Amino acid sequence: MLKKMVHAAESQNADFVYCDFYLSFGGRERYMSQPSYTEKFDTLQRGVLAGDMKHNVWNKLIARSLYFDNGIKSPSDHCKGGEDFMIIKLLRMANKTAHVKEGLYHYNRTNDNAITKKTSEEHFLDVLSFLEIHPIPEPEYLQYFKLNVKLPFLMDRNRSQYARWKNWYPEANEYIMGNKFQPFRMKFIQLLAKWRLFPLISIYSWSVDNLYYGFFYKK
Repeated sequence: MLKKMVHAAESQNADFVYCDFYLSFGGRERYMSQPSYTEKFDTLQRGVLAGDMKHNVWNKLIARSLYFDNGIKSPSDHCKGGEDFMIIKLLRMANKTAHVKEGLYHYNRTNDNAITKKTSEEHFLDVLSFLEIHPIPEPEYLQYFKLNVKLPFLMDRNRSQYARWKNWYPEANEYIMGNKFQPFRMKFIQLLAKWRLFPLISIYSWSVDNLYYGFFYKK
């Protein structure tokens, strides 16, 4: 994994490299192809903020200089998604990105209590503040990002998360249909939430977890 990503960094003069990966569901896996971008603002806006690619830590290779030159540090409370949000800061300050079109990492999705599935508003606010200091060319992507950050609340089996979705950044709800990089089914789920039709979301969430993933990707 490292050898191939280092080669991409050196051959393409990139300081931010990412690769495809696999989602592991017990005995089965799903290949997760990531979009190819070379310009950092395309990777940041159309890729990460719009939700077209993942901003997790584990499939990235990032130049040490991006951390030290910009004073970016890994958060101490790793259990609240802070490292994943840190990736956005690093990507904002990157000069060039590179994509390795090969699944080089296997992520275990079978643990419903995994620390990477938890979200802290504190870290999210920190990223928004960072992007105010270092603005992006198209600010509507920040609204798309707000929607993507709170979208998992609608997929959670804990129905109390629906209230969390309602309370987090309601101003972003007006941008639901504007994100051309998000599948229509995800826009539809968010529209149902905006219209307070949460029972329909519960049915959809149960169907995805128990029928789709349960049949295709679990033992």
